[in-house]
Amino acid sequence: MKQKVIFLIILIYLFIFPCYIFAHGGMFGKQVEWIVRPYGSIGKTFIDTKGNSTNYKGGVQALWTAGAQLIYLGIGLDIGYSHFYDDNTTLAKSHQTNINSLVIGEFNLFFLDFMIGLGPYFDTKYSSNIDLGFMLSGGITIPIHEDISIPLLARTDLIAADNLYASLTFFSGITFFFR
Repeated sequence: MKQKVIFLIILIYLFIFPCYIFAHGGMFGKQVEWIVRPYGSIGKTFIDTKGNSTNYKGGVQALWTAGAQLIYLGIGLDIGYSHFYDDNTTLAKSHQTNINSLVIGEFNLFFLDFMIGLGPYFDTKYSSNIDLGFMLSGGITIPIHEDISIPLLARTDLIAADNLYASLTFFSGITFFFR
């Protein structure tokens, strides 16, 4: 097991890190001021329901950044639509969907990417319900061009509604860097 971990670390430093340096034109890349990232995700919601607990999301993130393309901190907004689960426990079948507007922070270090967010999740079924949500994600980013990369992240959303529910999804999109 230890040999596999060492091999993986060597692979990362010999292959992925040089790809970043080559794709971004220098050790830490060019300065970045703005990031726009349309995204989608699919996964599972962890809640006691007799319906379908498949979770899917779509949205866009816009961040102002400080730093270079390979090492930066960002702060911005995540606007998205989320379908959390279907509930078939009553005669009237229902589903839980939300529109979220999160304030997010992002930290990127070479190919590792971490995000955290907090904000309201507006219930689309009952317009008076506004739930507080917390988002946390982490994973890798793959450079495609000096101005484009693809994030591959695991994302979790914790929603404090009538009952607390959580989702775990695979998150991907296209990140556009603007200078």
